[in-house]
Amino acid sequence: MEATEMLKIITAAQWIHDRAILPEKVYRLKYPLEEDRRRDRFAEHSSVVLDFVISQIAIAGDRMVDEGTVRKLKREIETLERLNVRLNEKLTDQSAAMLDMVKDKKKKASLPVVDDSDTPPMPKVKPPKGTKTARPGEAVIADDQFKDARSHRKGGSSKFIGVTLKAKENRKKPWTAQVNREEGFKYLGAHETELLAAAAVQEHLGNKQLAADLRHENEFAGRIEEKHGPRTTKIQCTGCAEEYDKEPNKCVKCNGTAFETIKILVVDDNRG
Repeated sequence: MEATEMLKIITAAQWIHDRAILPEKVYRLKYPLEEDRRRDRFAEHSSVVLDFVISQIAIAGDRMVDEGTVRKLKREIETLERLNVRLNEKLTDQSAAMLDMVKDKKKKASLPVVDDSDTPPMPKVKPPKGTKTARPGEAVIADDQFKDARSHRKGGSSKFIGVTLKAKENRKKPWTAQVNREEGFKYLGAHETELLAAAAVQEHLGNKQLAADLRHENEFAGRIEEKHGPRTTKIQCTGCAEEYDKEPNKCVKCNGTAFETIKILVVDDNRG
């Protein structure tokens, strides 16, 4: 077996190992690809490892003298090959389903949104120099997070549906949660942070998972290093996943010339 082929198998096995062992968030940080691309890459690596295992079993089977054992192994190999075909079909179906979900979300985003709050917009507060916000408990999150909970109303005091800032009335719990639907107005209490108020609204609307995600994000909003740990930037070869501090002209392992920038966790080698 050539060195390039061996390296390809080792890289594929590393992908599968990381997917099985690492937490989901750490795995996404180590392989920061688009979801469809990450899924396709995982399917390719799975096929490489499975083909290698099947070939090794076939080689071992040919060396056996017991014909009955050989026949049994061949049947198992055929079963594995059928399972591999089903796995590829399932991954294809899942990719298609994800594309449909993205299209549906785009359609929903294009529909007009009815304002569900009767509270007039508050004037914008100019943040002090060196900070992102002057509002107590305001969520510092990415622009694409929690799109289903965000309000499309411009000029409001909060980025979330049904949430209003009333710091003058309650300084300890300045964010109020409320909904106004066909069944009437419903006050959902005052909250310390914007995310907790948004979670209360989504809980009332029946979106329990979204509410749980908002409460979890409240623990780490604006504190990326505390949430994920310190991160560093690396250059990774797209062919063999070899990592470099700076982008080389050519990969020393596979001679590839395609590279991508990734963010990985900083590992403390001196920990006990």
